[in-house]
Amino acid sequence: METNKLIKLTDGEYFGETNFFNFSLMKELLKSPLHFQTARVTPKEATPAMKLGSTIHCALLEPLRFANEYLEEPELDKRTKEYKEFAAKNTDKFLYSKKDVKPILEKLENIKKENNTGAYPSLLRVLNQKTINENAIFWDKFKCKIDAYDEELNTLIDVKTTSDASPEVFQRTIFNSAYSIQLAHYAKGLRAAGKDVYEFKIIAIQTSAPYDIVEYEMSVDVMSYSYQKLQELYDKLENVLIFDDHTGTNNGEVVNVELPKWMQL
Repeated sequence: METNKLIKLTDGEYFGETNFFNFSLMKELLKSPLHFQTARVTPKEATPAMKLGSTIHCALLEPLRFANEYLEEPELDKRTKEYKEFAAKNTDKFLYSKKDVKPILEKLENIKKENNTGAYPSLLRVLNQKTINENAIFWDKFKCKIDAYDEELNTLIDVKTTSDASPEVFQRTIFNSAYSIQLAHYAKGLRAAGKDVYEFKIIAIQTSAPYDIVEYEMSVDVMSYSYQKLQELYDKLENVLIFDDHTGTNNGEVVNVELPKWMQL
């Protein structure tokens, strides 16, 4: 596999390169070495939410592939003969539900038509095909597949589908799900490929009504924290690999449960 450059790969080709570590796998180390070691050998089952997220990602970032590989399924009970016949005739397609996907696609199309440069600046760059989308990078022992990179503006853009895109909730999600640390990992890959990154964006797309879309930019402080945590993750990975560590959560020690502050009298 070529290293230190942007490469266009299918998901199968990307995930087939098992000698490199992606962030989703390394993130398991935030739980424990045991979670990481288990994830290395256990295929991850795609949940309905993950499948919907993949559909939205493809529609936004790879519209030509979406048109060729995805198909809206009929509004039929999946237990009926008619639906089963439809599915059997389209085994080469990814099927998606109209009620789940159409409102989001309409929202994205409206944003593109309005073309209000004061709103959704990075999303508009993606919609107007001003970005490099869905490219992989391999470097050292690591790999990543970047949603979008705006080479002209040196901006890294990650797309996240979510049940709640509001700032009150999603800012917590960014830290609880280590999204900013993931951005730091992606930036490391881009820099290994000779690309500068000055701005870090997340486009949060809500997958239920009112299908809100919010664009978030990480501050300097957030990214400084995230790079520090990323290095700690890299160091932990190195130790786990060297010592073949399978230690579980809290290293077997007893966890004392105390009343949280909001419950104390």
